[in-house]
Amino acid sequence: MDRDNILKLIEKMEEDEIFYQNYFNACGNGKSLNEFISSLDRDELYERKLIVPEIKGSWNPINMTDEMMYDFNNNKEITLSKHYRYTPMFSHKHSFYEVVYCLKGSCKQFINNYDISLKEGYFCIIPPDTSHSIGVFDDSLIINIIIWRGAFEDIFYNLLRKSNKISDFFNQSLFLYDQNNYMIVDTTKDTEIKNLILDLYYENLKNENNSELVTNSLVVLIFSLIVKRYDDNIYFPDQSKTPSPIVTEMISYMEHQFKSITLSKLAKRFNYSESHCSRIIKSNTGKTFTNIILDIKFNKAKNLLKKSSHSIEEIAILSGFNNIEHFQRLFKKHYDITPGKYRGSFK
Repeated sequence: MDRDNILKLIEKMEEDEIFYQNYFNACGNGKSLNEFISSLDRDELYERKLIVPEIKGSWNPINMTDEMMYDFNNNKEITLSKHYRYTPMFSHKHSFYEVVYCLKGSCKQFINNYDISLKEGYFCIIPPDTSHSIGVFDDSLIINIIIWRGAFEDIFYNLLRKSNKISDFFNQSLFLYDQNNYMIVDTTKDTEIKNLILDLYYENLKNENNSELVTNSLVVLIFSLIVKRYDDNIYFPDQSKTPSPIVTEMISYMEHQFKSITLSKLAKRFNYSESHCSRIIKSNTGKTFTNIILDIKFNKAKNLLKKSSHSIEEIAILSGFNNIEHFQRLFKKHYDITPGKYRGSFK
């Protein structure tokens, strides 16, 4: 399908958007709103995952988890969706990354204490566990790209191992104690990136064999172009929270050497004593060296448990655990569930 037709497909009002538009119009008149509310079925609202704040028991995803997105996306590491126009603004958090792209028009976002306006061609990258809401109440088109946290090591391997504003932001939000709540990238008038977003949307919609591989590759290409072209067009809410290059480099090194890294090797790599290296990590992440390595290994293991057909013993080895009993014991202690039961929850 050519890109003009993909755009027309996105512009078309879907059933849920028509519902939200009718709700939005009714909100301007008390009598009309009461009539509209009284005509609704609570069970149907919940089944269709429609948000109507006036009705208790309607769907209200305050905290969105990987398991919830698994139900929506059939276990895709990256998925796209159009933000339904006229959806009531609701504050929520999630366990994954959300990349908001303004394809046409503009939108409002509230991220913690920040009031943000996104224009056409702008990206807003929101890390996990960040409270935010978004509002689109006209014909603007907003694309949401959902990226599972556990997918980063595999999908963005080459991007994350080099220090740049994008990789530093991702590493900061994954591991550092003091982080920025979002990142804005201005790609206004970049037709190539806009076309890639359209291709990405359609590829995700087709859901054919190997579509996921193409989707992941397109996302990496988009971020690579951003790194190449827009270093000066990247904005953070608080520049004081931008970590020192040495800290992000240390975190990146730990991510890519997680199977064999030790505190001694890390200190030698960066010409520090072990005690000084340990203090740098603790003061910038709030975690010990050992805890960060465990987080990296567990993120790898969880992604493999969700996505792969490897045995649990193979997953333990791929995740840097040489002893399966040790892996199972630590996993259950960390998540209060065995690896097998965790995998079963995604079946």
